[in-house]
Amino acid sequence: MEDTLQPWIEPPPDFPQRVLAAVEREARSTDALPFPWRRLAAGAAAIVAVSAVGFAAGRSTAEGLAHAAGTISPGALVAASLAVLLLGGLIGCTVRLVSR
Repeated sequence: MEDTLQPWIEPPPDFPQRVLAAVEREARSTDALPFPWRRLAAGAAAIVAVSAVGFAAGRSTAEGLAHAAGTISPGALVAASLAVLLLGGLIGCTVRLVSR
């Protein structure tokens, strides 16, 4: 059975050399992408700010709960601070992904 729907197409004989030359030319001409230090600094500052606010809120909440229900372990306070830090990081990543 013959394939009459699509004819056989062959590239020109110098096609691989031309593609390789174009790739090499592009590799030599472009500079490396710069690391986004400003974005890193802004994200780190936001995470530190959110965690500081969360730590302060957690501490005041812990003190209020300590008066109401005895004492709260420092481990619970650290866990709450880490949860706020993680949540702040996830919010920052989500905002960056949505803004692209």
